[in-house]
Amino acid sequence: DTGRPSIRQPLCTIDTKHGLILLRILEGVIKLIYLKDLSSKESSSKNLEAYNIKIDEQNIIDIQFLTGHQKPTFLILHSCKPESYYVIGNESEEYNLHTYAIELKERVISRLSWKEKITNSEASFLIPFGQDEFSCIVIGRNSIGIYKENEQILEIDSPLLQETTSLISYCPIDDGRRYLVTDDCGKLYLLILESNKHNGSSSTTITDLKLNLLGEISISRYIIYLDNSVAFIGSNFGDSQLIRLLPEPQNGSHLELLESYTNLGPILDMSIIDLERQDRQLVTCSGYAKDSSLRFIRTGIGIHEHASIDLRNIKGLYFIA
Repeated sequence: DTGRPSIRQPLCTIDTKHGLILLRILEGVIKLIYLKDLSSKESSSKNLEAYNIKIDEQNIIDIQFLTGHQKPTFLILHSCKPESYYVIGNESEEYNLHTYAIELKERVISRLSWKEKITNSEASFLIPFGQDEFSCIVIGRNSIGIYKENEQILEIDSPLLQETTSLISYCPIDDGRRYLVTDDCGKLYLLILESNKHNGSSSTTITDLKLNLLGEISISRYIIYLDNSVAFIGSNFGDSQLIRLLPEPQNGSHLELLESYTNLGPILDMSIIDLERQDRQLVTCSGYAKDSSLRFIRTGIGIHEHASIDLRNIKGLYFIA
């Protein structure tokens, strides 16, 4: 099965310290793109190396680089079941967490000792944290757990996660002990990692996880924390937003909408309306779920006939590959 297309979406992670981009597009293969010193006077093509490396893991859910290690080190979260078994909502599915180090000169990877077996309802992505250590947060459909080498697994128990929602995106803020997390219902949460510092040591132990609801946003695809409590919400189901995080709630929300960026997609249906004494208008059924809306477009419409067919009462059009 090595080299066949994956049923899951392509994965990409970047190690800025070592200048590496890791891609998973095909099953059983990862592509490493090594960015050399781009400040040199040589052509940019000579400063770019790309090669494939075979891996044993199939049905990979997520890949992330760990920070602070001498060698490029990455985590793989993969399902123990084959892709043919993969069914959304299968709560009995088990996952493995493996770590690898990359040998740049030899162009090989070596498996490291840290590994975990995860029983998590639809584990969906990883959040690495900490410097020069093996630790990560595993986000599931409605669960959050911290896995760290030689430490007990810590899972969050919050009534906010008991609802039928799925956590879908995140971004770190501050020093990596707080994270903005969103779900598929358009809710924004603040995930806080509480820790105790060891006496006479720079290391810390995570003692608790807290999840606070901040407010409602567009259903996000990406979220980016900018600065000064301002974050950008990128949505492919509704309007993208620029928001501010408020220390105290206003009207039951910790969010202030600064700006909204119109997004007409996805357009599920549309119709052209001819109004008397006015130009044509386009009405679209835009958005998805709670971000669904009717949009009236009066300007910037260009309609050009490319082909016609002499048939009546057409019920549907279908694409044939």
